[in-house]
Amino acid sequence: NLAIRLGRPLLIEGEAGCGKTRLASAIAEELGLSEQFVAVTVKSTSLAKDLLYRFDALRRLQDAQDPKNEAARHVYPYIELEPLGHVIQQGKPSVVLIDEVDKADIDFPNDLLDVLDRFEFDIEDLPRSESERCLNNRGFGRHVTASSGGVRPLVIITSNREKQLPEPFLRRCLYIQLEFPTDQKVLEKIVNKNLGVATHAISSQLVAEAVDRFCRIRERGQELNMQKLPATSELVDWVRVL
Repeated sequence: NLAIRLGRPLLIEGEAGCGKTRLASAIAEELGLSEQFVAVTVKSTSLAKDLLYRFDALRRLQDAQDPKNEAARHVYPYIELEPLGHVIQQGKPSVVLIDEVDKADIDFPNDLLDVLDRFEFDIEDLPRSESERCLNNRGFGRHVTASSGGVRPLVIITSNREKQLPEPFLRRCLYIQLEFPTDQKVLEKIVNKNLGVATHAISSQLVAEAVDRFCRIRERGQELNMQKLPATSELVDWVRVL
């Protein structure tokens, strides 16, 4: 609620498999925005502009081989808005998930700062001389921003803490740390909710004993300083196998 009111991104951290991505889709469903839920998975090669727009230079080069192809004389026919850019331009209520932001280079979150602050951006690959023509033909110009009366999307960012995120980026986000549940009854509810089968189709004793054993494995793993402790996703998979 604070993220919506303040127009700030919501940064969710926690161990891998604890439900960060599922939380984002659950928020979208609760807000009645499942149809307007956009998920972007960050890769190690991702750049901030990859979330905003794409310039298909290769297709333009191929089209330019045909002297009769008038489109290849211009850049704007080869510009496409990517998920975050499209959402900013639409200015409609939506939920945008930027998943595993810590996978990208350190410049990635820094380059997103200005965009997430103002929710507007420039298409650097589009010549200024083509801005008006692009606006008339594609619905957006060189400078992309929501139309008057548009609303900011709710941006949810997840991180597995593979690397430290820049402090200026953290300062602009609201923060949630997903902790592993300590109550075994809560874990049993999570398992039953995520199994995808009717509750009567599986023994409650099986779930309870599996959860109890799982918690003891986690405790032993913490004592041994395991690199990766099993999380709720592994618990659900294990019970499904059983």
